[in-house]
Amino acid sequence: MMTDEEYSQQRTDALQRILESRARHKLIVAGPGTGKTYTFQRVLEAVDGRGLAMTFLLVLVRDLSDAIGETTNVYSFHGFARRLLHQLDGTGVTKGVTYYPALAQIFIEDLRITDAVVLDTHELGGLFRNLADSDLSLRRTLASGRYYDAVGFDDAVYRVLQALVADEARIPRYPQIVVDEFQDFCPLEVSLVERLALQSPTLIVGDDDQALYAFRDAAPEAIRNLAAGDEYERFELPFCTRCTEVIVTATQTVVNHAQAVGLLAERLEKPYACFLPEKRDESARHPKILHAHCSTQTSRAPYMGRYIKRAIEQISVDDIQESYAKKWPTVLIIGPNPFLGQVERYLREHFANITVSTKETPELRLLDGYRFLVNDPKSNLGWRVLLQLIQPVDWEASVRDALTGDVGLCDGLQAEFLAHHLSISRLLARYSSGETLLVDERAALAYALETEQGNLDETINPPEVPIATADPSQPSIMLTTLMGSKGLQAAHVFVVGLNEGHFPHRNSAPTNEEVCQLLVALTRTRKSCTLVSTGRLGADWLGESVFLRWLAPQLDTITVDRHFFTS
Repeated sequence: MMTDEEYSQQRTDALQRILESRARHKLIVAGPGTGKTYTFQRVLEAVDGRGLAMTFLLVLVRDLSDAIGETTNVYSFHGFARRLLHQLDGTGVTKGVTYYPALAQIFIEDLRITDAVVLDTHELGGLFRNLADSDLSLRRTLASGRYYDAVGFDDAVYRVLQALVADEARIPRYPQIVVDEFQDFCPLEVSLVERLALQSPTLIVGDDDQALYAFRDAAPEAIRNLAAGDEYERFELPFCTRCTEVIVTATQTVVNHAQAVGLLAERLEKPYACFLPEKRDESARHPKILHAHCSTQTSRAPYMGRYIKRAIEQISVDDIQESYAKKWPTVLIIGPNPFLGQVERYLREHFANITVSTKETPELRLLDGYRFLVNDPKSNLGWRVLLQLIQPVDWEASVRDALTGDVGLCDGLQAEFLAHHLSISRLLARYSSGETLLVDERAALAYALETEQGNLDETINPPEVPIATADPSQPSIMLTTLMGSKGLQAAHVFVVGLNEGHFPHRNSAPTNEEVCQLLVALTRTRKSCTLVSTGRLGADWLGESVFLRWLAPQLDTITVDRHFFTS
């Protein structure tokens, strides 16, 4: 057993090896909660000038900005790519290009209209993410983007990469680049990092145990290849200062079981130990992961929600106050639907400080089309959005003629259609400038935007979602999916839905992604972790998750039935 002094010395030595290395390119492979943000700060402090820090997750952008934003340019990866798009020549669009997240829906419709090619947005994005340079649909999409002078998500990054490949003189230089969550980067993003590293010292950080984004073509092979090569000197951060000892032990238990059934086969071995000098007391207070097995979960017997409510009510005042001071949720509830939604509905009846972490899919809006026309009455993008949503007679022929003939989209539209929608855009401009519209003008604008007159203000200028005035004497509660939990942490974590058919989908064949989801969910924990399963969901009887059997040595199981609530 190491002394506290030995723990501290080993942690200091690990950091010093990184700071003192003369290697131009460095790689840190480290588990969750091991002090990556602090390491970034120390590395970037040691250079002259403003470095660049990039991460895949917006929630981590906020954390990094709070920690190092005064001395470092901090961006999400795609935010940085869009910034370069406005600075670089040779991207195929102007420097004033419009970033329009819903543009992928236009792209796939253009392909259908001009080439009779049917793709969905994921398939189209995959062409860019996997660098399918010679694919005709990719090239057609680039032509459409050039025609509209607009970009979406993946094509924006692709254009930046192609510009940097064509001319290395365009690659920006930084005294230090730091890249986080590298295991979640797809081939397109990996290639852009490689181009940036040609001109700047680069520190890449990641953990292949937390690879969650296979659905968007990310693969842990990228970080594994760096670890196997000789271009990057590899380092480790061995101690977790976030999680208690039982969580760290459970993490290794999950890895061992996964590898025993052929999963995580190429996993990078890494030290991962609880930093007991800081976590000893919490580890003693929470020596086990609690497994609450609910006998049933129905609308009449919502035992999951009732159990979690009761557990939340037992959280100490000190834990609540600390969570507000440290800016993490008091309670984080993670899991698949329908469990998550049912728990949320129950808890909202009893607690006020509840947020739900969601990711909205961008959608085309008539308001966007009219706004583009306010700025430019001949905007190809503005007219294209309106055509897609209104679909007047022969609209597809108008789109086909414009794209193949490379003429302005408005040139092929009927005069009556043009006049009407330009009049709407002028009403929108007047309204947005604060001018009071006549009654019939206001009615016409509301009708065009497919809203009620009474909702016109909210439609055009939706109020910012207010940050709830949380009562700091009450616990803050966040609910999120397994995917959405990445980058979060909380004092007390509940993982719901540990049942076969839900998590994992098949006990006989859990996937690498599901194992990584389990590892991520467990390691959000700062104090206590509770796994919640049920024997019955509605009318369906459910089997126990194989993950519970894997974790049996670290679990303390209780049965939550009608007697539990009366005892």
